[in-house]
Amino acid sequence: MDKAGIKHDPRNARKHNPRNVGLIESSIQRDGFGRSILLANDGTVIAGNATIDAASSAGFDDVIVVESDGTKVIAVKRTDVAPGSKEFHNLALADNRAAELAGWDPAVLAELSGELDLSQFFYEDELAEALASVP
Repeated sequence: MDKAGIKHDPRNARKHNPRNVGLIESSIQRDGFGRSILLANDGTVIAGNATIDAASSAGFDDVIVVESDGTKVIAVKRTDVAPGSKEFHNLALADNRAAELAGWDPAVLAELSGELDLSQFFYEDELAEALASVP
């Protein structure tokens, strides 16, 4: 993946575990690639760190980068997947389930809470629970 200058976000607040990344990798191997990732202007992953890991493990190293200023929706159209097909449902379920299997890194969230207003992403009790293990 580094061919496209893609690099992980060292302060990614999302924690990915082997089951989470493995589900994405299995989906890629079974049904091909179905999700884009989001990069900053220097190639740092904003969203999709686990997807990059899974794609690398699955042997995908060819990347198409679409440049955008954020004013347009970018959609990936799978020309080989029909609505209602097995692949259609496999891709949808894998995408949603993989997101559920990821967790939050409390230390990174705590660090970011000093810089950002996290109330736009979490209810007060959810954030308190996510940060409970931080000393």
